[in-house]
Amino acid sequence: LDGLSWTLAPRRAPGPGEVEIAVAATGLNFRDVMLIEGLLPPEAMEGGFAGPHAGMECAGHVLRVGAGVEFAPGDKVVAFVADAFASHVTVSAHTVMALPPGVEATLAAAMPVAFLTADHALNGLARLQAGEWVMLTGAAGGVGQAAMQIARQAGARSIALAGTAAKRRFLQAMGAEHVLDSRDADFADQLMRLTDGRGVDVVLNAVSGLPMERALACLAPFGRFLELGKRDFFANSMLGMRPLRNNIAYFAIDVDQLVKHRPDLAKQALSRVVSGFGDRKLHLPTVDVFEAPRIAEAIRQMKRPNHMGKILIRPPEVPAVRTAARPIGGTWLVVGGTRGFGLETARWLARAGASALWLVSRSGGIDPSVLAEFAAQGIPVTVRAADLTRPEAAETLFHDLTASLAGQPLGGVVHAAMVLADGLFSHVSDAQLSAVLGAKLTIAEQLDRLSGPLSPQHFWLYTSAAGRFGNRGQAAYVAGNLGLEAMARARRRAGLPAMAIAWGPIADVGTLVGQTALRKAIEARFGQLLTARAALDALQQVVERDPDRATITIAPMDWHLLRKDHATLAGPLTEELDLRAEQEQRQAAFDLAALLASGDPVGAHAAVLDVLVDVAADIMRAVVADIDVRRPLVDLGFDSLMGMSFKIAVEERLGVALPVMAMGDGLTLADIATQLVAAGRDGAAQHDTIDEMAARHLGRSVDTDDLSDRVRRKVAAE
Repeated sequence: LDGLSWTLAPRRAPGPGEVEIAVAATGLNFRDVMLIEGLLPPEAMEGGFAGPHAGMECAGHVLRVGAGVEFAPGDKVVAFVADAFASHVTVSAHTVMALPPGVEATLAAAMPVAFLTADHALNGLARLQAGEWVMLTGAAGGVGQAAMQIARQAGARSIALAGTAAKRRFLQAMGAEHVLDSRDADFADQLMRLTDGRGVDVVLNAVSGLPMERALACLAPFGRFLELGKRDFFANSMLGMRPLRNNIAYFAIDVDQLVKHRPDLAKQALSRVVSGFGDRKLHLPTVDVFEAPRIAEAIRQMKRPNHMGKILIRPPEVPAVRTAARPIGGTWLVVGGTRGFGLETARWLARAGASALWLVSRSGGIDPSVLAEFAAQGIPVTVRAADLTRPEAAETLFHDLTASLAGQPLGGVVHAAMVLADGLFSHVSDAQLSAVLGAKLTIAEQLDRLSGPLSPQHFWLYTSAAGRFGNRGQAAYVAGNLGLEAMARARRRAGLPAMAIAWGPIADVGTLVGQTALRKAIEARFGQLLTARAALDALQQVVERDPDRATITIAPMDWHLLRKDHATLAGPLTEELDLRAEQEQRQAAFDLAALLASGDPVGAHAAVLDVLVDVAADIMRAVVADIDVRRPLVDLGFDSLMGMSFKIAVEERLGVALPVMAMGDGLTLADIATQLVAAGRDGAAQHDTIDEMAARHLGRSVDTDDLSDRVRRKVAAE
């Protein structure tokens, strides 16, 4: 997933009967997840509307239309689209539907697949009637939430199944008449008791294996079984015919094929859905919206046991045509420019082509040797003492600066001023806040307001990398820096020049000079520090290659050190920064064959189990100590898709083939470890059991359950 990226492709003008849509959001479906991860066989993509492409539904507005189309530019629409993860799509108008009134354009992408599936299944195929019972497996998902509403609209009674307590509470709040635990092996018996032994009239099924068979057995005579899953089909699973003896109808549902082969039925179902939204009898399912760069995170979210509702992806903004980098010339105003990093910036500007410099600070004090240095270069320098947090001082400065320009545009503005008044947030006074924020935000507001008539070619706001993750005692400083970044983005949106540069610690000028203890402390937390020259050379590359950036971070970091020191970097948001390298080290160090050859079966079993627990925790986004190696995977929250991800990850880590697992058969991580160790042995030992191996090694018999208990305690302790 970490290899996923967006790329530019040419847009296609609509032909006759087609429309081009500017996509507001695309719906993510399990089909997309399985396709992206390579878990779908080729036959699963044959005969469908979307074909071998990820994404099949979106919402947005019409941009252009071809001949013979009833839509007009600006119309808000939802659509079935092959390859829908895009900023713009061109599609046949017959798969496009006008957006129901009252539905927000972005969120509407949650509607097409979920509600078409639910309506086609319950109304089109099952012909659900008032008073009938319907059982919904996976009821907290997008299709499940849609189906619950459609069942209620039909006057049916619903029994919803979900695998977590949070999902069950949610379904109760949604109005399900009864909610059962789908991981409870007795859910079928509970359902039969709820229906006085009769069973349900309709099952909308999204589970596979043994739970699917139990759900099928819950049908009353003349019941209808609506199968949404794919796993059993492509695995060619066997199904006994006995449950069908009571006039049971079995329907396999794939809306991807429905849209392609029966567009008339798809249109009818969508018309019913749009009507339901228009009458406010139907509502969108719960929605999580992810921005384009977070698509891998969105896919991981869909695979987690706690996922509910629909996941939508906003497309990336199409980058504007890059403007040529404006040369660094003319007169530059550098606020905070009489010493430290601001002064180094002024020196760098002089070397880069600035023709004159105005250097401003509250004190106005500057080393005379610096002025001599500029004079030797032929660079006129004006030094002013001014507190630019005071409007009258700022206005006086700009009055004089304007006069000196004599009608020429200002080359650029650099805001490098700052005040540090660190302290715990609970103890920060109003005076400290005012000093820190004033030096950052108030001055920036004055520069933004007063520089406009001078048409500066550049407008640089110096911020700090501390804004990326926070820093102890610097809440006000971090807030001020983030405020500057917000200003840079706002100016960009308004068509004005702006770039906020978040610098890492600078070693050779400014605050750290002469403070050996502070510098060592920062190096222990950040690793390598920047020099002013290296930092400004990096900025020059950004200005030349990517002049339209609103924000940029220039800060080499040792993330491993930083995560140890910052609790905010130890969570899921930043785990990939460190864990990937750690995982590669673990993989490189793991050699199952060598472990087995060492004659230590107990150690081999423990090492394999460590890997399995680590992979399971990663997939579930859980803590390693919370993984019970003797608990069936299905009870841990694994479904078939997570099982396939687990299989692939384990095979990559161990370099051995992992047999296809049946989640409903009570399989545990301890069982898998035992199988892998047994399968990995050579020669005559290949057919021994783990018990026999351990007995030979320890000189006594060993109970496998006891061994697993010991391994689990070892893992939990670590």
